[in-house]
Amino acid sequence: MTGNTPAPVSSPQPMTLEEAARTVELPLELARYWSQPERRRAYFWPEPLATSATAYDREDIAAYRLFLDQCVDVEEAAAVVDMPVSTAKVYSSPKERAKRGWPEPADTRPAASRGKPKPLFRIRDLLVYKHHQQPPTRIRRGDPNDLIGVEEFATEIQVSESVMNTYVTWSLPDWRSGNDGYLPMPVDSQPARNGNVYWWRRSQAWTCNENRRHRPGGRPQGQRPTTHMLREVLLSQPYKSVADLAALLSQHVPQPVSIQVTRRLLSQLRRQVLSDELLPAFPDIAPGTDRDELRRTIESRPDTDEAAHASRQLTIMNDLETALTQKVPVKLNAGTLEQLLTKLRDD
Repeated sequence: MTGNTPAPVSSPQPMTLEEAARTVELPLELARYWSQPERRRAYFWPEPLATSATAYDREDIAAYRLFLDQCVDVEEAAAVVDMPVSTAKVYSSPKERAKRGWPEPADTRPAASRGKPKPLFRIRDLLVYKHHQQPPTRIRRGDPNDLIGVEEFATEIQVSESVMNTYVTWSLPDWRSGNDGYLPMPVDSQPARNGNVYWWRRSQAWTCNENRRHRPGGRPQGQRPTTHMLREVLLSQPYKSVADLAALLSQHVPQPVSIQVTRRLLSQLRRQVLSDELLPAFPDIAPGTDRDELRRTIESRPDTDEAAHASRQLTIMNDLETALTQKVPVKLNAGTLEQLLTKLRDD
C-alpha cells in the first residue's frame, strides 16, 4: 500500500533591497545608505542572507517595518538618534522642534498623574531625522595603507591640529592599556623632544571619522571612578603624569577613564581632604575659604600639632594638584613627586 507523500514546502523567495525598501516604505536612497555594513547597527537594519549581501529574509523585513512604526517617548528617542536625553528633551520641545528639524509627535501617552501627556515619536521619523543630521560623506583620496602623522590625520577627520593634539592626549590612557582610545592606536610612534611622534594608516583615519559620526551620546554605563579609588592609586606608587593615573584608574572600572575625569577627581579629592580632614580641626574656618586665606589662617594659629598637621596636608594637596592637573600632561621629576606622595602617606 502506497502512502501519500507530502508535497515539499517551498521556502519564500529572498527579498531584494529594492523590494525591502518598498515593503518598509522608505526611499531606495535611504535603504541603500542604512543597509551598508558600517551603518546597519546605527539604523537597526536587518542583516542580509548569508548567500547574498543584498538579499533579505522576508520575515526580517516585515519585522523591521513593524519596528519602524513603533512609537517611543523622548528617553527612548534619545537612544534611537544617539543623543543625550537632556539634549533630546530640548530638541523635542514644542519651541525647538521646527528649528531643530525634530519630528512632530505621532501619538501621546497619558500621564501617570495629573501632569501633561507624554509625546511619543515614531521610530521611522526619528531615524530619518538622524539620517539628515549626518554630515555628508567626504570623498576618500589617497592610499589607505599610507602612513600619516598628526597633521594629515587631523585633515582627514576635519579638525584643527590643536584639537587633534587634544584627542591624542585624551587617548593616551587607552593606548597605554593596549586599546583604541578617542583615536585609534597608532601603528608606530617614536620619542621626540616634546613628547612622541605618532603615525597611523590612512584607513584608520577614515574609520575614525565614520565612528565619530555614530558615537552614542550620554554617560557610559557601569561603575564610575571615585575619589577613594584615586586615593588608593596615589598612595600605591608614584606616577609621572595625570595620564598615568587615568590609565591605572581604567583598570578598576569597565569603561576607560579620561584625563578630564581624572583631573576632576583630583580637585574633588583635595576638597574632601579639606572638608573631612583639615577643617574639622578648625571649626571657626568657613568652608569654601580661599586657599591662600586658609593657609594664612592656619599658619597664624598657635604652634599646635593640629595646626602643623593641617598646614602640611594643605601644602601637600596644593602641590599635588598643581603638579598633576596641568592642561597638557607633563613629565614630572619622579623624585619630587615621590616625596609628595610619601608625605601624604606618612601624614
